Amino acid sequence: MMSIFRKILLVSLAYFGLVGISMVLPHWDSIRPLPLVTDAMQFILFIICIFLFRKEPNRKNRFVFLNFAILFCFSGIHHLYKFVGPGGTIFSSESYAGHYFYQYLDRTAYYVFLSLAIVYAVVDSLFSDFRVYQKYVIALVIVGGFAAWYYHPYFKDPKHLYKTEAIRDWKSIETAWNAYFEEHNENPTPELLAQQVTLHAWKDGNPVGDLYLEEKVKRIRYLAQYLEGDNYLVLLWKPMHLNVIKMNVVCFFFLMLFFGYQYKKDTPQGAYVDKIQFLILLFCSM
Repeated sequence: MMSIFRKILLVSLAYFGLVGISMVLPHWDSIRPLPLVTDAMQFILFIICIFLFRKEPNRKNRFVFLNFAILFCFSGIHHLYKFVGPGGTIFSSESYAGHYFYQYLDRTAYYVFLSLAIVYAVVDSLFSDFRVYQKYVIALVIVGGFAAWYYHPYFKDPKHLYKTEAIRDWKSIETAWNAYFEEHNENPTPELLAQQVTLHAWKDGNPVGDLYLEEKVKRIRYLAQYLEGDNYLVLLWKPMHLNVIKMNVVCFFFLMLFFGYQYKKDTPQGAYVDKIQFLILLFCSM
């Protein structure tokens, strides 16, 4: 029989081989080393959790590892995202393919499954006598509530991020900025631009009036930093990333509840559950 360590090593090497093959695909030049390292670490954790799920003698504890295995399998999805969209390999003719992929899989689904894995482990610790399906129901209600609260705008309108107040103002400023540059061959000052562009005061996503000149200048100065290159992406994804922070706060709270209960009661857990939870605690904290 091949040892578990050797099996994990062989599967990991096969994954690294596929990553190496993907070097010939479009967009590879834009990939940075750090995401590759984190993807590789998560894939190894995925393989380890699969083996722990299979080898765990207590059937109830297996589902804790199954949840983490599903979470860590997103490392492959995250690597795949780099080749999605115009100029890439997958859905290259779809303008918003990369946006939707990142929005729904890399940001939404990943953090929903992260929260589910953590909350289920906490529920499993607090209510160890419950049936597996009862634990899932509790975990899904908790996580589903937060997910619906934070992410419902993106399911209501897939292009929600392109219609935020900041992006709509940025678009107006960019249009006026480009028009002025084409006509005068020089960058306009915020004061000059404020005289040529109309910016609104917003309430609940709707314009309720026009800004005065002084307020327009302040708004233009703030948004001008996003006009250069791809800086606008920071502004575009800001609401989504704020939701990610909020989901991390939820995870942090339940992780502290997990460790607090473990410290007080010292309830039995599957092998390595506390170590995985501690690793996730560091991830969510940062």
